[in-house]
Amino acid sequence: MCGNGGRCIVSFAFDCGIEQPSFNFVASDGAHFAEILTSKGNIKQIRLQMQDVNQIEEINDHLVLDTGSPHHLTFCNSIASKNIFEAGKAIRHSVNFKEKGINANFIEQKRNHLFVRTYERGVEDETLACGTGVTAAAIGAYIKGDEKFNTYQIQTLGGALKVSFEET
Repeated sequence: MCGNGGRCIVSFAFDCGIEQPSFNFVASDGAHFAEILTSKGNIKQIRLQMQDVNQIEEINDHLVLDTGSPHHLTFCNSIASKNIFEAGKAIRHSVNFKEKGINANFIEQKRNHLFVRTYERGVEDETLACGTGVTAAAIGAYIKGDEKFNTYQIQTLGGALKVSFEET
C-alpha cells in the first residue's frame, strides 16, 4: 500500500471523468475509502482512510508499526542535515528487518507539527513524501509525545500533509 499512491489514483479517476465526491478501492492491505474535499484545477485535497494499526512494537526507544506498509520510527532533535540515505539504509537492511525490509522514518516533533523524512524500501533511497510513513509518524508522535493530539500538521521535503486519527 502506498498512501500517496492511493490519493493519486483517486485524483486520476476524478480527472478521467469519474467526478464523484468519494471513492472506494482495494489495495494490498485491504479496502480503502477516499474523499475529495476540494478540487481546483490540478490541485486537490484528498482524505484517505488508512487501515487500523493493530500492533505497535517498541525496539530500543524506536517504534515499529504497519500502516499498510511497515515503518520504523526514529524521533530526532533535528533532521534537516541528517544523512537519511545512510541511516535509513542501515535500518532497512538490519538483521531485524532484512528479510522483508522496512521503511525508515526520521521525525522531528514540535507539539503537533512534525517534520518527517523517509527512506523507502523498494525505492532504496529517501522519498520526498510517504503517505503511510507520515501516518505512522503521527501515531508514533501521539504515543511517544508528552502532549496528545489527534491531528498533526506534517512537513515533508515534498510538501505539507495533515494526518488525523481516532484512538479506539
